[in-house]
Amino acid sequence: MASQKKLRLRVIYDPVEKQKGTPDVDLVLIHGFGGDLNDTWTYKENNSNVFWPCDLLSQKRPRTRILSFGYGVGENVVGTIRDYARTLMEYLHCQRDDAGCRPIVFLGHCLGGLIAKQAVRFAAKESRYKSIAEATKAMMFFGTPHDGGDRKGWLKLAEKYKAMGSRCRMIDVLAKNTDDLLEIDEDFCQLRVRYRTVAFYEIRPLPEAKEVIVCKTSATGPMIADGFEALTVDADHIHMCQFENADDGTFKKVLQVIKDATGEEQVIEGGLVRGTYTREMHFKETFVLEAGARTGGDTEPAAGRVMTIEPQYLEARLAAAPPNPQRKALEPPRHWSAWRPWNTSSSSSIKKYERA
Repeated sequence: MASQKKLRLRVIYDPVEKQKGTPDVDLVLIHGFGGDLNDTWTYKENNSNVFWPCDLLSQKRPRTRILSFGYGVGENVVGTIRDYARTLMEYLHCQRDDAGCRPIVFLGHCLGGLIAKQAVRFAAKESRYKSIAEATKAMMFFGTPHDGGDRKGWLKLAEKYKAMGSRCRMIDVLAKNTDDLLEIDEDFCQLRVRYRTVAFYEIRPLPEAKEVIVCKTSATGPMIADGFEALTVDADHIHMCQFENADDGTFKKVLQVIKDATGEEQVIEGGLVRGTYTREMHFKETFVLEAGARTGGDTEPAAGRVMTIEPQYLEARLAAAPPNPQRKALEPPRHWSAWRPWNTSSSSSIKKYERA
């Protein structure tokens, strides 16, 4: 790791420059405590050097624009989580002049996840960043200490990056249930249901350590809500966001989250197609409809190939037929009596519908 880290948001892959077309989504990577805007995402085991954002992701999703945010922590650095979050928002705002409503997915490792949480809070509150708030579709957290971690663990991690020093100020911030973390979580609690949220937690300690740096409870506990996903990563804190190849299961999950954020239709069982829409009231819902008539009017869609309902028409229909607050689920227009729930899990806030 480099001992000097410049505060910057760098575009590490641009579909336009690579002549792959117009970007359909922005992925924003934010490294963690002691990390680096390149090395954090690079698999170096077995004589490999796989920088997965460019070496893997760009091959699978060539129209994903990838940005990496770099910042510094150490004994001589006084920057706070709020400082870095606001800088990230401003840099991102400057780099999305022509983005329109292009979706955004944030992926943060460790401390980077906390910076992402604070950043979207700024976006939600300040009109200057309104377009970012509206474009944000998903957030992925890798080993993020939402309610902190044991100080000894952070000191152990600091030893891996000697330039940081044992008196790094951020170590005190990341301790268990500090005021800074509690405030960030309280603010984000009001927003988290707006986004698809996925938390990844490590299950292996660092070499010569007895415990993981961020335990499952801290990585997932405060985030539990409808639609929230928590997944195990068979790696330690440093290597959990590094992928050797495209067959890595965690990498495949990252791909899926990015793809879903674009609103792309994808073929699933029985020729059905899936699309996700997040309402202002923060419930996520997938509607699968048969094509024919436009789905926004009073006419029930005619039989034919399968399509997804367009968000603006879904919103109009919901105004006339609001969701049942007890079920916390959206319903298709009531006069479409021939439609029924399909493949609906009681533990999920995402429902699908097919012709009965």
